[in-house]
Amino acid sequence: MTSYRYWTLAMALVRRDIRELGKSVMQAISVYLVVFILFRVARRALFSPLRKLPGPWYTNITGVVRKYYAWKHKEHIYYMKMFDEYGPLVRTGPDRVGVGEVGAFKKMMASHSLPKTSMYSDFAVVGENIFTTRSPELNRARRRQLGPSFTATAVRDMEVFVMEDGVRRLCALLDAQIDAAHKSQSQATIINVYFSLVMMSTDIISSLGFGKRFGAIDLLRTMVLGDSSVAANAGDKAAGEILLPADKIMQYTTQTMELMVKVAEMPALNRIPPHMMTAELRNLHKSRDLFMDFAEATVAKRREELANSDAGSNRSDILTQYIKAKDPFTGEMLTDKEIGSEATVLIAAGTDTTTNTLTHCIRLLLKYPETYKRLADDIRHQFKSPAEVSYEKARQSLPYLQAVIYETMRMRAATNGVWPRDAPPEGITIHGYYIPHGVTLCGSIGGVHMNCETWDEPTKFNPERFMGPEGARICPGRHLAMMSMTLTLAHLLLRYDFAALSQPDMHVNFYDEVDDQCRITTGHSHPERDCNVIIAKRL
Repeated sequence: MTSYRYWTLAMALVRRDIRELGKSVMQAISVYLVVFILFRVARRALFSPLRKLPGPWYTNITGVVRKYYAWKHKEHIYYMKMFDEYGPLVRTGPDRVGVGEVGAFKKMMASHSLPKTSMYSDFAVVGENIFTTRSPELNRARRRQLGPSFTATAVRDMEVFVMEDGVRRLCALLDAQIDAAHKSQSQATIINVYFSLVMMSTDIISSLGFGKRFGAIDLLRTMVLGDSSVAANAGDKAAGEILLPADKIMQYTTQTMELMVKVAEMPALNRIPPHMMTAELRNLHKSRDLFMDFAEATVAKRREELANSDAGSNRSDILTQYIKAKDPFTGEMLTDKEIGSEATVLIAAGTDTTTNTLTHCIRLLLKYPETYKRLADDIRHQFKSPAEVSYEKARQSLPYLQAVIYETMRMRAATNGVWPRDAPPEGITIHGYYIPHGVTLCGSIGGVHMNCETWDEPTKFNPERFMGPEGARICPGRHLAMMSMTLTLAHLLLRYDFAALSQPDMHVNFYDEVDDQCRITTGHSHPERDCNVIIAKRL
């Protein structure tokens, strides 16, 4: 019994010592963590090369505020606020700097010495392509292969598809909506200009990039008019043709873009095994896979047509250009998978950017009636009927239309987010501040466009600024985008009169009054609420 008591007492003492040791270890770990955090904070605040950069005090120790805005798809708004308060070079995190000055921005975008960050690799859910690649060599090769598809000469041959599959079909739908409103004795025809334009842009880009329009305008006709006589899949299916309903294709493309955004925001999502994914994430991956299968099958079908000299070989669209594309230096051609990946970029870049620019343009014209009247008068003086309109005539005879488009792109860039680059190994000096390697430089298109050192009165909608030699400073964008926007606006303002639902507040500048969000491209947060206009026929 005595031995048992001693044993029990000894074990109790051991357990007490273990508990005390555990407490001491935890206290030591806690102290270590506190000291480590304080050391990092002190080092960032007192010794970081970025410590002298303008910016909020908290950016010395954390980027959590910026990350919050990014999670809400409002990061571009955060940067604009920072530029307004601190100037065109601002610290937004311990190792992150925002750039809103035109000279530095051009240097970032035009030089391979400042490489893309890992964010672009996270975007590559459909494979490496001209947008996601971080390799300068692959980027150069893709530009050599794909560049000829977007020259002025190549785009000129695509005008027929822009008109037949896009602009004319949109105008036919608008006519039908106006006629239906008149039959119901409605006093005004109200359309949602965003939804109309996104359907048109989808059909144009799908026609050029996939060889056949997806039938988005037909789907919209069914939705707004209940017209089931028009097939939602863009026509009867020819023998051997690969075709999916428009709503399915648009669902796949939209969810593929959503997957790109989610993975870029949280890269760990790309490493989750399929059996551990949430139902939502599995669905996004499934849509991505189905869309890529569709894209690759479409490419294979066109290859077969070209090999057999069938009708597809006579179609001068982007799909044919991609298949025939050859690197002039190496002779290398694109695989079906690579073309499918590039076509996905084309859908995202071509559809959203064109749609958002046109939507902003119409809203700006309605906010500024004098500009609207001048542009409409110019178009109606130059063209008496829609049959007279062509891109070449509009481009040459309507400089004010071109200026309005440029000014819209300046005020509301469709890619208004921030585009990150890694500082080079030797570092870089911007505006007298040394930025070391390991820092992420975030170029802001909106910051450049709204910088008063770049433009006088940057918040003012003033197309006249592009009517003189100053306009040469801004690249007009891809020929295809300009052709689509020029033809669309020329036809819409020739055929119809537009009016706002309510009188715009002239005391609020357009940049502040638009509620938008950035998901790769930048567009309206609530298009169903903010993009409704009154329309009436005039021809």
